[in-house]
Amino acid sequence: MLREESHVREARADTQIHRAPRDYLETLATLYGLPLQATETPHLSQRAFIHEALYSVRGSYTALINQLSGLFRHLIEETTATLTPGADPYLVSPDITASWGEERLIRVSDALYHSTHYDSGTARLYLSPARSLAITGAPTSGSAQSVDVELLPFVIREPQPGQIKAPRGRTVEAQCTVIIDMISPETEITPPSYWRENADARTNDPFGAHILDIFSATDSERNGGQPPYPLYFTGEDFGPAIRSLFSDLLAAGVELRMRLRRTHNP
Repeated sequence: MLREESHVREARADTQIHRAPRDYLETLATLYGLPLQATETPHLSQRAFIHEALYSVRGSYTALINQLSGLFRHLIEETTATLTPGADPYLVSPDITASWGEERLIRVSDALYHSTHYDSGTARLYLSPARSLAITGAPTSGSAQSVDVELLPFVIREPQPGQIKAPRGRTVEAQCTVIIDMISPETEITPPSYWRENADARTNDPFGAHILDIFSATDSERNGGQPPYPLYFTGEDFGPAIRSLFSDLLAAGVELRMRLRRTHNP
């Protein structure tokens, strides 16, 4: 039987991130110290993450964004929009929706912007004027252009480290913390239960705190059978298995936290 390539070439391809079969990706990631088997991430996202983790400068802000973009590639919203930059700075377009605002990382062609808020009255998306090695300075003038846009499913926060009291009255700086706020559509949430506001007694709420069959053809077995449907929440801690991937990718002394900030309907 004729083969397309020799066993030697096949074995070599099994060790290359961009060519390894999907069944080999988790094994290859384990050899590089990246425990991907616990994340249940699609293989294309796994491949993109491994590539960024291995070939980026570890511990840098740019590398963290690229690694998160690779890991959550399957959650990135891609679209095409005609954008016109303004002086404040802002972008205006009939294609912009409210989901673009409220602080998001938005990649326009090869540039990465940080939005601050969206004004529905003027259809303006205001951008942060701050510039860094990872974030591109917002444009303040120019003509309308049709561009490819990616809405990243996360934002990065770096709260100022506080001080903690040490023995003998001394104070020391607390550990540096980086918070990843995930922005995900409601379908990505798998909650255990829900609470009513102010702990009010249940009236006509759907049943909670028990297992529902989301694949059932019977409405009551999927959501309890009657509206209003539950408002689910996942708490402050999100993705502990994913956080473990970054333990060796961040600079020493940096603590990574992940939480689900909000949801939206894409």
